[in-house]
Amino acid sequence: MKEKIIPVKKDIPSLSSLREISRILGSALNLDKLLQSILSAMLSRTRADSGSLMLYDETRRELRIHASRGIPPQIASRVRVRPGESISGIVAESGEAMLIGRGTRKKIRSSLSIPLKLSGQLIGVLNLNRSKQSRDFIREDLEVIEEFAAESAVAIHNAQLYIEAEEKIQHLFRFNVISSALNSAFNREKIVEIMKESILEMLNFSFFSLLIIEDSNFELFIFHRYPLAAELVKRIRKDTALLLTSIKKEKIMSKRIGLNLIKVNNYQRKKIEPRSLSVISAPLISKEKVFGMVSVYLTGCSGFDHRDQQTLNMLANQAVIALENVRLYRSLRGTYISTIKALAQAIEEKDPYTRGHSEKVSSYATTLAQALELPGNLVESIQIAGILHDIGKIGIPE
Repeated sequence: MKEKIIPVKKDIPSLSSLREISRILGSALNLDKLLQSILSAMLSRTRADSGSLMLYDETRRELRIHASRGIPPQIASRVRVRPGESISGIVAESGEAMLIGRGTRKKIRSSLSIPLKLSGQLIGVLNLNRSKQSRDFIREDLEVIEEFAAESAVAIHNAQLYIEAEEKIQHLFRFNVISSALNSAFNREKIVEIMKESILEMLNFSFFSLLIIEDSNFELFIFHRYPLAAELVKRIRKDTALLLTSIKKEKIMSKRIGLNLIKVNNYQRKKIEPRSLSVISAPLISKEKVFGMVSVYLTGCSGFDHRDQQTLNMLANQAVIALENVRLYRSLRGTYISTIKALAQAIEEKDPYTRGHSEKVSSYATTLAQALELPGNLVESIQIAGILHDIGKIGIPE
């Protein structure tokens, strides 16, 4: 017997039971709990044996199951339905509920599928099934769901808005912390470390690359959660060389690019092959000066969305400011050291017998300080103290 799909016109009566069910929704803002409550209430009220609640992702233009019963979790997690595809997709696209009669489907006697909409905006689709041992769904069952669907759509939309607002607040807080950390970083190594920790916290990835350009030096850092196939590393280096060639207007071989492969926490053994990769990138550019680029890669079908790209752009902007600060700091420090050396030169002109002595003292003292693994700021102070240790000679009479 051929399966029969019957479009049903909306006819929403006033139901006293709706008030009781609506109390389940209340002001709940935990989306997962809310979706499970909605599905459980509908299964109970319609005496359905199984079902699912799908939400619509406007960015990816697809429906995904967020709550289900009677469907194996491994199957539910993989389901992706586009508008117009299958029953749920047709209901989503048309905005009309459907009652599916007896057919040849195994273990299912009858089904209902109804859209969840708010002010013409698609929120999701609710699906309910009855097994072969149950009776068919009738119009009264549909009326209960249609009335409840309107209340459910409002509750789901409110929860989504709340979650979105919370995520924005968390993002702003994280970016404030990241910005403060980057602004206090005065060397490249610290910036690379902060970028690694930031991407680990804010983006889902399989691996990501960070290219840093300093004059004629090119360093490529690749942070990976899985082993990388040699072919994939080769391709990344080749793409990086092509990028640098376009920036520098000269041919740059990949062997000139310093490569750093770094494992990150949650390291897993599954090897990443150069296929089924999604990628988002953001350049590191300030005042027409190119400092590099950051790229994030993800395997699988989920991919990235516009929010991921916005997050990466914001991280890149913060990194650029930090790299520019490092460049300015080095320039200022160079001027400072030159001034100090000029003072040392004045001392040597006063006492030619000890010419070169101050620089040697500074060099030996700095080497010892580094060997003792003293903090960087203390090593710098010792270097300067070595140069200036005889500054008092300037005031000694001939």
